[in-house]
Amino acid sequence: MLELLSERRLAGTEGLDVPNVLVGDEEFALNRNTLRPFRGSNLSVYNNLYKYRLCRARSYVEFAFGILSNKWRTFQRLLNVNPAFAMDIVNACVFLHSFFL
Repeated sequence: MLELLSERRLAGTEGLDVPNVLVGDEEFALNRNTLRPFRGSNLSVYNNLYKYRLCRARSYVEFAFGILSNKWRTFQRLLNVNPAFAMDIVNACVFLHSFFL
């Protein structure tokens, strides 16, 4: 099971603690840490706006990963390392990508 960071308040707010979430599509199981769009086309205005923004966020994440994957070919194959080292690889690639930009 994936361990996410604990809930925390958003910067500049005094409201409820917000959980960290994963953005997915309809194939993901719905739970407390997963956001996925509503199904169907006959939705209310608010549900349709939620669906649009969530799909837009997902496409930005896929686009960013595509750029990272094309620049650093290591992401086009299975990383056969422990999770802590995989996080170090991802962080190093993101840092180098930002540095070269």
